[in-house]
Amino acid sequence: SLPSLSGGPVSLVDYHGKVVVLDFWASWCVPCRLSMPSLEAMVEDSGDGVVLLGISLDRTEAGARAYIDSKDFGALIPLYGSLGQARAVAGLYAVRGIPRTFLIDRKGIVRFSGHPNLLTRDFVESFLSPSQG
Repeated sequence: SLPSLSGGPVSLVDYHGKVVVLDFWASWCVPCRLSMPSLEAMVEDSGDGVVLLGISLDRTEAGARAYIDSKDFGALIPLYGSLGQARAVAGLYAVRGIPRTFLIDRKGIVRFSGHPNLLTRDFVESFLSPSQG
């Protein structure tokens, strides 16, 4: 669980039954800034069954907030508590470098772990079908 930049706690369990794209990023990370718009577009195009959670590894909340405020992201739920809290969550996923993205299916099983540019829309949408329920 981490606080959302818009306020209030957010936990992965809040999205059980949905497909979750979990992205670790930072405003100073050029590859993160380059990949985030395509993740955003993919999630928006995939419909209500997919959620995009972005955990910022910025040193300060102000750094994360300044980047998010400069963009028009509608699907992204940006998360940041403190650098220590964000690093603790990153440690749970063995994140050693960013950007790093995970796809978690509706049952909570991690189905993808890697660079966000390798995550395809078809792969994400394959977990939305009733047979993946």
